[in-house]
Amino acid sequence: MKKLWKLTDEASNRFYFANSAAAIRDGLAEQIEYFVITHPDLKLVSIDTLQKVRSPTGDSIYAADYGDFSALKTVADKHSLAMMMVCHTRKMADEDIMSAVSGLSGITGSSDSIWVLKRASRGVGDATHTITGCDVEFPELKLAPRDCRWSLIERTSKEELEEREIPDCVLRAVEFMAANDDKAWCGSVGELIEVAAVEGVTAATFGRLLAQHSIFMRVRGVAYPHEAHEHRATCQPGEGLL
Repeated sequence: MKKLWKLTDEASNRFYFANSAAAIRDGLAEQIEYFVITHPDLKLVSIDTLQKVRSPTGDSIYAADYGDFSALKTVADKHSLAMMMVCHTRKMADEDIMSAVSGLSGITGSSDSIWVLKRASRGVGDATHTITGCDVEFPELKLAPRDCRWSLIERTSKEELEEREIPDCVLRAVEFMAANDDKAWCGSVGELIEVAAVEGVTAATFGRLLAQHSIFMRVRGVAYPHEAHEHRATCQPGEGLL
C-alpha cells in the first residue's frame, strides 16, 4: 500500500483493489467473471502473485500449471480482458526468458505472452525487461526505477538481439576476417579453427554452423561457399567467405 500512496493521492474510481480472493480451484474464475458482469468497463485484471491463488494438487506440475492458467484465460478471452499474473523467477543464470519463469512449461505454454523483469543483482536498481509471445515482436528494454515507476533508458537493437543467437565460433570467424589485412583467406575448416583461435568445437560442427549462419555472415561482409567446397573456406570482407 505504501507504493500506491507514492504513486498518487487519489486513485481512479475505476481502480479496484482486493486483498483476498478464492483459490483458482475454489472459484476465483467465477469471482472475476461476476465482477466483470457488475463492472462491464473492466479491461485489466492483475493477480499478484499467482502462487497466492494456487492450491496443492495431486496432478503433475505441468497439468496443474496448465489447468490453472486455462481456467483464468477462458474468462479473459470470453470478456476480452487483459489478465496479468505475476510469478516469481528462477534464481539461476539463464539467457532464455522462457526458462526464467518459475515452474514448468505449463505456465509459459498457456500464456499469450511472457514478460520478465530481471535485475543484474539484488542491490542494483536498474533492470532488463523482455517480452515474448506468439504475436509479439521480441523487445528488450533497459529500465530504471523512478518514484515507484519504471523509466525507459535504452532499447536493445534488433542487431544485438540477433547476434546473441549466433554461436561464439561463428562470431569468432567474422572477427577474424574483419581483422584480416589480406582481405581474403582460403583453407580448410580445420585450419580456420586454428588461425581464428576457435575453441570448443569440432571441424565438422564448425563447418555446419558456418553454413547454417551464412546469411548472418554475408550481411556482415563475409561469404562462405559451402555448397561448392564443403570442407574449404575462403574469407573476404565485403564479399564474404569465398
